[in-house]
Order: sequence, then C-alpha cells, then structure tokens
Amino acid sequence: MSHRRAIGLITRFISGRFFEQFMSGLQTVAWQHQVDIVVIHGTPEYVASTQIAKQRVDGWIVLTYPKGIDLLAEQGKPIVTSSCSIPDQKFPAVLPDNRQGMESVMEHLLARGCRKIAFVGDTAIGDIQERFKAYLAALEKNGIPVDQQCIIRTDSPLADRGEQAARRLIEQKVSCTAVVAGNDWTAIGVMRELQAHGVRIPDDIAIVGFDDIPEAQITNPPLSTVRQRTDELGATAARLLLAQMAGQPAEAKTHYIPTTFIPRESSGNSLIHRISQWNIDGLGNAPLWRAALAKELVRVLLPALPLDPTPSPAHVWPEVDKLVRLLSDTIEHTAVQALDPHLLDSILSSPPILNANPEILVEMLRVLELAGVTLIANRQDSAQARQRLSALLDQLHIEIIRSYRRRQTSSQRTMQETLLSQYTISQLLQRNPPEQIDWLKETPMGSGCLGLWAPSGGDQSPNLSIAGWYQREAGGTQRAGMMYPAPQFPPLDLLPSTAEQKGITTCLVMNVQTADHDWGMLAVSGPLISHDPWLEDNTINMIEICGGYLGLALEREALRESLRRSSEIEQALADRIRQLSLPVVPLQDGVVLLPLGGILTPEQNPESIAGIVDDILKQPAAELLLDLSGISALDEKLERMLAEIVRKVAQHGTRVTFLGARADIQRRMGDKKSELGGIKHQPGVVQALEQLKRI
Repeated sequence: MSHRRAIGLITRFISGRFFEQFMSGLQTVAWQHQVDIVVIHGTPEYVASTQIAKQRVDGWIVLTYPKGIDLLAEQGKPIVTSSCSIPDQKFPAVLPDNRQGMESVMEHLLARGCRKIAFVGDTAIGDIQERFKAYLAALEKNGIPVDQQCIIRTDSPLADRGEQAARRLIEQKVSCTAVVAGNDWTAIGVMRELQAHGVRIPDDIAIVGFDDIPEAQITNPPLSTVRQRTDELGATAARLLLAQMAGQPAEAKTHYIPTTFIPRESSGNSLIHRISQWNIDGLGNAPLWRAALAKELVRVLLPALPLDPTPSPAHVWPEVDKLVRLLSDTIEHTAVQALDPHLLDSILSSPPILNANPEILVEMLRVLELAGVTLIANRQDSAQARQRLSALLDQLHIEIIRSYRRRQTSSQRTMQETLLSQYTISQLLQRNPPEQIDWLKETPMGSGCLGLWAPSGGDQSPNLSIAGWYQREAGGTQRAGMMYPAPQFPPLDLLPSTAEQKGITTCLVMNVQTADHDWGMLAVSGPLISHDPWLEDNTINMIEICGGYLGLALEREALRESLRRSSEIEQALADRIRQLSLPVVPLQDGVVLLPLGGILTPEQNPESIAGIVDDILKQPAAELLLDLSGISALDEKLERMLAEIVRKVAQHGTRVTFLGARADIQRRMGDKKSELGGIKHQPGVVQALEQLKRI
C-alpha cells in the first residue's frame, strides 16, 4: 500500500471542462484531508478485470460510466458514483439536479411557444439519461406526443456528435422549433451545423444546452443552458467516500447538487431584458447589511450553490468580506481614495472571480452599485458619496478588463508553448526508444513510469514490467525491469508530485494501447489541472495526446523487431535452400564442378560462404571448376565472396579454375588490385578438362 490513504477515480473521459471542474472539487477535499488521488482512465469493468491499483487505493469514485461496477464492488472497497444512472442503486450517488434543470428548460421553451422540441444527447451517460427522462416527462405533462424523429441518441457528448445529429435532422427534414441537447458541447455542435445550413438561431430554431461551460458564453448567439456546480459534484463525492473510508455506514442514497437555468439569446432571451431584472431587495441600512450583501455576492458569483444554513459566505469565498469592506470604506470616506493595488489583486485573482463569465461579473458590479445606492440614500453627503461610489465601480470595471487582457495574453502565450512542447515530444518519441519517457520534462509532471504487460503464472494477477522511469528531480531507486503486480501499480511512493504545493500525490494512470494491442500503463504524477478557466485542462490534454504517440511508438518498435526477425528467418531459410540444392558435380577423379550462377548473389549472406565451402570439401578434389557463366556482373561484394571461396579451398590444397566468365568480369579479375588475378580462366568444361590432361 502507499504511505497514506488514496482515493481512486475511474473515468472514461479525462479531458474537457466537466472533468477539470470535477477534479478541482475532488482535489480541494483531498488537500483538506491529506489523501492522494489516483485517476484511472478507463471503466470499472477494465479496472476490475486488470485489478489495476487495487492495493493502492482505499475507495473508488466512478464517474459517468458505471459498466462493470458490480465486478469492481467484489474488491470490497467503498464506492461512490457520480453522474451515473444505475438501476437498483447500491452505492451512494452524487448527481446534479438534472430533472429540475430540464424541467426549467422545457417550461421556458413551452412558454416561448415551442411545441416540437427535439432532444440530442449521449443517453449512455447517467446525467444525460436523467435529463432525457425529464424531457419526456415534460412532453407528457403538456400533452405533446413523442416524435421519434426528434430524438437523436449520440455515442459521445462531444461537439462533432452534435454536428452529426444536426445533419440528420436536416436530412430527415424534421421541422422542430427547438433542440434541447444533453450537454453544452453537443448543443454547440448542433448550433454550428444548423447555422452552416442557413438556419437562424433563435428565429428558426431555439437551442438549449446543459452545464454552462465557459464556451457557452462566446457562441453566436450565446447559448441558453443549465448551470451546474461540477466542482461541487467532485467535492461531495470525495466527502462521501472519505466518510466510508473512515468507517461510517454508507446509505445508498442519491445526493443532488442544485442547478440553475440560464436563459440567453440562443432561446430568444435578450441580455438587456436579463439586466433589467437584476435587483436586490431588503438590504436597507440594517445592522446586518454587510452579511446580507456578502451572501448576495456569493449567490451571484457561485450560483447553484446552497448557502443555507452553512457554510458562511466567507467560507465559500474568503475575499467577499474584503469587497464588502471596500464598498463600506468608499462610502464612509469623505474623499475619493486610491485603491490599494494589492487588495484589488487579491480580490480579482481569487478563483470565483477568475472563473466567472462576463454576465456574472457585470451582475456582481450591479449588486455593488445597488447596495451602494441604498446605503447612501439618506446620507447628508449623498452627492459626494455617489461620486465616490461611481469612482469605485469605474476602477473595478477597469481592473477587471485589465485582468481579462492579461489573462488573454497569458493564455495565448501558454498555448504557443504547449504547441511547441507537443511538437518537441513528437520528435523525441520518433528519435528515441519508446521506453525513454524523458519527454515528460516538456510537461508539468514531476515524475512518471511506463509499465508494459508481462506474463504471469496461473491465476495470478497480471504483472507490469517497468520499461521506463522519469523524475524531474534526480534521486531515488527507480530502475527499468522492476516488476509490479497490477494491484500494486502505480508505485505512488516512487512517484512524488514535486509540482504539488499541498503535500499530496495526484497520479494519472492511462492505458497505452493501439487498435490491435494493449501495451500497458503510463503513470504520471503532478498537477493534472491548471485551475485556469482560460485554458481547458491544457496539461491533461497534452498527456492524453502523448499517450497516443507512445502507443504508436511501441507499435512501431514491435513492427521493426518483427520485420528484423522475419528477415533473419527468411535469409536463413534461403541460405539453407541454396546449401541443400548446391550442385557439386564430380567430373572425374579429383575434379569437381560447381555452377555458381543463381547461387552466389549480392543478397547472399556472407556467413553462408562457410556452408558452401563445407559442401565442396565433402568431396575431396585437387581441382575445382567454378562455373561463372550465370553471373552477369561482378561487384565488390561478389568479388570478396569469390575470393573467400578460393582462399578457403586453397587451404585444403585444391586448385581453382573459373569457367565461362564474361570478358568484362575477366578484365576486372585481371586488375592488379584484385585477389583473383592469378586464377586461370577457361571458356567451358571441355576446354578445362583438356587443359588438365596436359598438365
């Protein structure tokens, strides 16, 4: 076992906003409780069948795809599922409130007059299956018959599947008035393809997604969606699992995380209308106005997160008290004050601000403005206080825009560096053996190892032989050839996360495979997510791409080795065939004939010369007639082979005569530099035998 407890996360998808935000919440709880995290890229079925990491983790979180979870449960470890739909739920589960979110979507569309509403999504994912059921229930509730042509199930939640679904709707001439997608990326794909075919959104068709990823804000038009707190899904799942790991009884209960419908332009809701609805009531000048304002600011910045009865707003967003105090000081001062740049930076660089979309930031400023206006309404210096409030809001606007531009520039630079790193890695994998995984230095990973499947005896667990190690910091006892049973892989104690700042190891285990072969596992340890909303899990995307490169490199090396062995076997067989068919013809006592045409070729393996000589010497002779009539040209290689034969038979007292050599070959042999210059030539066998009689 590792030196401390570890949470195992099993997931099919390790890229995208959903995984990044889920990991952010999971990692926050892991830091608080000082437990390691092992992310397995796969399914419960694969983890159970290989037994990977069985002895390295103390409990499992299964994300989105539960296939094989009953096999996984046989390990006897605590299990929590998230975003999975399982009949007869046997484990604690964490889900966004998909039903409530989809009900809000359908109410919005029906109120807009939409009756023929299509659904597009990967219903194999538990969350999307729940959303689909809520969609069907809303149709039934409103007396709308289900049109099967309006239901398109995809096999992935990615944008390209949305594009395919849109093409299908167009080809089938489905005249729907709205499309509800199971997630935002699918909705974005649908929108792109419909617009490419001239469909106007929302005039012709309304589009709604689910998740509220950052990209939903920058589509044209902005995408209506349902906002969910994916980070809270991860945090809640981690807390439930840790409770089981501590020995607390587990109730097979579903825990729902609130969702909020966000109407935008893609379904006909204008931004101006939404802004006009922003208001805060009941703030007044009560003694507790600061607490009320803090709660309202957190509600705006972190929507869909319940704050009653706890935690307190300051616990959720520690900087909220600084912002409230900044507003209070601005109103109380008698003159416009320059703002402390360090204070501004601490507020604007906090995660809730960094992760907020433009609408949320503008609404936050509106809340501050309305609160300020309420507070200065009855002041004697209300005109001056309003001036101070305007100066504060203007400076916050400016600093937010500056922060945006800085982050935009930083993200562009980071993307350029990432592309360069990916190119460098591809070159390293082409030049070096695949077992050499020093290319990890181009990533933020602190350490890593490559384990290749190795045979195991009987019913024992499969083994992983360590083919390559990497550590950013030198030291340790790592060496290639170490063997780990699958349940003990990855070796967390030898994979320190040197880049982590809070003392836990976060390890990703990826299956390295190609279309036809499962090679083994790549384990890397380090910061898997960037916590930067501008960079969609940049690190993990790079690792995933490199894992694909690595599988191809292993396949390439295996193919090279296979071709080399096949070539050796083919050459050995060819040599043996030549030896078996070598026509050493006895002509008379002490004289033998060997036709070399077709036997001695440039492709001839030099090692087979010894075999030819052995066959000649099986019939002791004083004279050897080498027939060269079948040789059309003599290059340096053939010349060396002939010289080798002559030299070896001469060592046994046999003289050599060449027969039927072409004139140009005779001239080449007659060159003073040739080792064959002293050998006699005859046109054919008859002439050679007559010459021998005269001797």
